[in-house]
Amino acid sequence: MEKNEILSTLYSIRAGLSAISVENEPLEKGRKEVERLNGKIKNNKMAIGACRNAIPNAQRSKQEYKRALKESKVGVFSYILLMVSPVLSALFAAGIGGVVGAIVATFVWEFGDNSGALKTGYVLTYAIPFAIISALVTGIVVGIITLRPIITQAKEDKRRNSEDIRRCENDVSYNQQKLVKLTKDGELLKEQKVIAADRYNKDAEITVPVIKAMYQTLEESYATILDPRDWENLDLLIYYISTGRADTLKEALQQVDRLKQTAMIVNAIGEASKNICQSIEVNISALRADLNHHFSALSIQLGKQHDAQMRALNKISAGVSSVGSKLDVANTNAKLQTALLKKIDTNSQVLANVATDIYYNGVKTF
Repeated sequence: MEKNEILSTLYSIRAGLSAISVENEPLEKGRKEVERLNGKIKNNKMAIGACRNAIPNAQRSKQEYKRALKESKVGVFSYILLMVSPVLSALFAAGIGGVVGAIVATFVWEFGDNSGALKTGYVLTYAIPFAIISALVTGIVVGIITLRPIITQAKEDKRRNSEDIRRCENDVSYNQQKLVKLTKDGELLKEQKVIAADRYNKDAEITVPVIKAMYQTLEESYATILDPRDWENLDLLIYYISTGRADTLKEALQQVDRLKQTAMIVNAIGEASKNICQSIEVNISALRADLNHHFSALSIQLGKQHDAQMRALNKISAGVSSVGSKLDVANTNAKLQTALLKKIDTNSQVLANVATDIYYNGVKTF
């Protein structure tokens, strides 16, 4: 085979794989939509579980704060115990004050005018007020010093526990409302997923046979020239032939085999794909006559597969017209060239893997 003939053959295979990829796009989009909805349903279930756990947790916390609030109050017995210190201090101060008053009274008695007064009564007139004043002042001061921090702390504990109780009540209310909303959202997501999955499954029922028919046509047309297992290396083969690094398909395949042994095949395919992407218009222009010949031959084979496919799917009455429409479009040269250009930035390894996976394994259904 001459260089142009080899390149035209390789580009035709790539065009066929590209057309398969284009046919698979709506199906792939539908699959991603179903998986997206599945992911949202999963997240919704997790959020519902979190709400259901949060509500009793908040209710338990509320009860704990209520108990703490009750315990933070200073009881009557506690006040009585707390008053012991001020009372004792007052009594002690009264004694000291009385003594001081008596000493002052005695001093005044001895050096003052005491005519007509009894010494004992005179002393008491000083001692008693001194004792009372000392007791009151000391009791009040000690009481303030003792009780103030305790009362202040009790008030702070009450304020904090009251705020925590309100927060827990708000948490319960918020999560209850959120749970209702999440439950409604979950039901809606399930409905959307059922619709999306049904649409995807119906599309798959029609599209997969179409793709398999297209792949089979490619295989029947080109398997004798290039083994389908080598289709993933199309970009490398095109690159080697078009740049003169190989003169025959056999030489190009040998170079690919050597690359595989060095584990550099993936990077090499990527670089070759970039090169093809940059030069595709020039290559198609140069190979137009040969490509038209190959595209026409491929279209004829696709037409035969179209007829066979229509007979095989005659039980799917609702989808026959859709299948026919898809295969009719695939039978045109324009469709093959459009697909080739549209998928030129997708490397041959990806194109071949998608096509062979669908051909041999079908697609996931929901």
